[in-house]
Amino acid sequence: MHLHGHSFAVIGLGKINTTLSMEELKSLDEQGKLDRNLDNPPVKDTVAVPAGGYAILRFVANNPGSWLLHCHLDFHSETGMALIVKVGSDRDLPRLP
Repeated sequence: MHLHGHSFAVIGLGKINTTLSMEELKSLDEQGKLDRNLDNPPVKDTVAVPAGGYAILRFVANNPGSWLLHCHLDFHSETGMALIVKVGSDRDLPRLP
């Protein structure tokens, strides 16, 4: 997973099964079964998320713009493993040349 325009802290990363649904992940999180490292997490702009696993990221949204968060595997991006993170409002963006 790669986030353009920002660095992020990886506060959680793990593998649960060979596959994992969003509902299963949410349930595990609600039960407090996903460990988080809030003391000294690694700071990155790319992280390898294991198959059937998860990554919990934290970042300061201080770089205005529309930034792509995506998987580097083309097949994954094509099937929806990509999104745009909009930081700031239109008035916060630099003027077009």
